[in-house]
Parts: sequence; C-alpha cells; structure tokens
Amino acid sequence: APEPPPATEGGGGGGVATDTLVAADTSFDADTIELKANRPTDFTIDNQDSALHNLVIYPSEEEATDPSSALFKSPDATGGTTTEFTIDPLKKGEYYFNCQYHANMNGNVEVT
Repeated sequence: APEPPPATEGGGGGGVATDTLVAADTSFDADTIELKANRPTDFTIDNQDSALHNLVIYPSEEEATDPSSALFKSPDATGGTTTEFTIDPLKKGEYYFNCQYHANMNGNVEVT
C-alpha cells in the first residue's frame, strides 16, 4: 500500500476531518469524521478525482448495505469540484460513513 501522507503541523495525523474531506485516488484523506452533537455542520468535499463521490452516514457499518437506513446523504461531488453542504444534526454516538459509489471510501463518524 502507498505510504500515507505526512502529518501536517499541529494536526497529529491519523486522518480526522471536522469540516472537509478530500477525495483523491478513490480514497478520502480521513477515516474519522468528528462532529458536534445536536448541531448542523457545514461540510465540504474537495473532489480531486474524475469520478463522482458523496458522503453517506449510516447508524452502523452493518446498516450501510441498506440505503434506506442512511441518516444523511450529501449531494454528489462531481470530479474536479468542491461541493459544500450541511450535515444534519446527529445525536451523540458513533456512526459509519462511506461514499455510495465507492464502498472502500469509508470510516467512522464520532459525534460528541
């Protein structure tokens, strides 16, 4: 597997997103999204690929096989664009996210 990019100053690395996911080479730059409980979050997908990507949040990884269980689904981010949207408020807890077009682009959502 390719080496992960070096951690940026002060961030500590580990791929945590709070307001932006970068999609490149059919992968997101973070495998954890941290959100504040019970408040909407302005969020951005910076799509550096040519393929469509989006962000879908599910109660759990098991439920991600059932699109109707999605708690949130972003608009599609077309290739080479930056797409801004607001994630609906979520209750405190752990959730699962992926790109509906590329199931390998996934991770956990931590709402605190």
